[in-house]
Amino acid sequence: MEAVVSTQSTWKQWYQRRVHGSSGINAEYMGTYILADEMVFKSAQRAKGGDAKAQLGKAYKYVVGMREKFGTLVETIRNTSNTQNETSDLTTQIEQLESANTNLNMARIQEDIMQVKEENQQLAKRLKKIRGIT
Repeated sequence: MEAVVSTQSTWKQWYQRRVHGSSGINAEYMGTYILADEMVFKSAQRAKGGDAKAQLGKAYKYVVGMREKFGTLVETIRNTSNTQNETSDLTTQIEQLESANTNLNMARIQEDIMQVKEENQQLAKRLKKIRGIT
């Protein structure tokens, strides 16, 4: 058993160095996959009975199928993460645009208020002139 652990650690280390220096779940899985792949393949080569070879061949196909499915799963997770990041970035941009829009609207409202005040002052002067209250 210790030889297996040692071999597994060696394969994981090799794979981690080979693929981006990664120490994540993908690298750990690939190290385990490489070990399982090698063990099943060697067992199939050593098998003496036709039935045992057929069963180990089937097991090998399952191991390969698991690797492919895991690769699809990792890609789906990566795409989901990218989509979440893009969504977060777009949400931030929307908030910034809304804030800018609010500030722009506030500036327009303040300008409108100033114009109304000026018009009110002019109308008040005209009204005073009309009433003769200069």
